[in-house]
Amino acid sequence: MMLSCIKNTNILASQIQLTPTDGKEFYFDNETLVGKVILKTKETISSEELSLSFIGELVTSYTTTPVTTHSTSTTITNTDIFLKHVIVLSSQPNEESTLADTENFNAFDSTLSPVSTFSFTFTIPDSLPPSIFAFGGHIGYYLLLEFMPHGEKAKEIKKLPITICSSVLPPVDPQANTYSKKKGNLSVNIKMEPSYISSEKPELPFEITINNPGKDTIKKIKVIYTLKRQVKTNKNRDDLVNVTINATSHMQKEDFHEKYLFALPQAVLASSPSYTYSESSNISDTIRVHYVLKVEICVNGWFKNVNFKIPVFVANKQ
Repeated sequence: MMLSCIKNTNILASQIQLTPTDGKEFYFDNETLVGKVILKTKETISSEELSLSFIGELVTSYTTTPVTTHSTSTTITNTDIFLKHVIVLSSQPNEESTLADTENFNAFDSTLSPVSTFSFTFTIPDSLPPSIFAFGGHIGYYLLLEFMPHGEKAKEIKKLPITICSSVLPPVDPQANTYSKKKGNLSVNIKMEPSYISSEKPELPFEITINNPGKDTIKKIKVIYTLKRQVKTNKNRDDLVNVTINATSHMQKEDFHEKYLFALPQAVLASSPSYTYSESSNISDTIRVHYVLKVEICVNGWFKNVNFKIPVFVANKQ
């Protein structure tokens, strides 16, 4: 489709606006982006020289080890554009720009040049890896607006970051999971059913049974909910919730059984859902987001603590 001409050759100011503009923090795969490009220019250019693209990039970095006492370490960064979709722009020469559209442009041009507006719609592809930020690596998405004068190299005008969240359903038939450990005379059993969470199910019900014939002193029971991310060989972790669920100090019961309901704050539930993708069997090609519930039975004495690391599946769809 031939777009109308924009008056002015030099682009004085530009905006990429998405609708709605009410602070939407992320988009799902298969969701449709609706928006417009707003430009203020100085001399006549053809709108055919504009390009808007949806870009996905994988960035990884690593630090080299000095080979001699006189050399220094170097950080190597690799950027791979794994996705690029060109979006069709539709001109709207008769559209009246609102004050919100133009107020940020006035500082660039005291003559208040007219503003040209172009609309677009774009459906985000299915099964994309989510936006992930891990130590030394990240997957990111953005809209890229470029100006491509005839016979010249494309010039970047504007980038608008887009956070992508994968659509993840809960397990079809979730089952109860039981975990058991024995350390010395102490036997601990944890039962969790079912071990997944979502915005509609923000709580993890579980029960702890402890057989303690030697009446070892149990100081406390800690629970840590951890988010782990991996982008190829780059990994990091964040402890999102860290609580003591049993406040009874120095417990010396021979038998202990208690049920708990571990509730997650709304801000924690807004984190990325569980996701795993691998291009091959090689671990270095893996992109992963996963969660672990660490339950620690803290026992008085050296090396007596009993630790459990229980995987938790996080869904964001029903």
